[in-house]
Amino acid sequence: MLAFVNAVAWISHREDHHPSLVVGYNSARVEYWTHAIGGLSENDFICAAKVDALFDL
Repeated sequence: MLAFVNAVAWISHREDHHPSLVVGYNSARVEYWTHAIGGLSENDFICAAKVDALFDL
């Protein structure tokens, strides 16, 4: 789980777009939201797609 969270952090840092992370035993919740526009931006979807791609590694 820690490796996944670190990978999400790395992706987010590279995109300069940081999610809300909630980490529990054997679970993680990743939420992207652009506060400046009060909703989802294109970059939110890009970051989410990159996080989803981690499962294919």
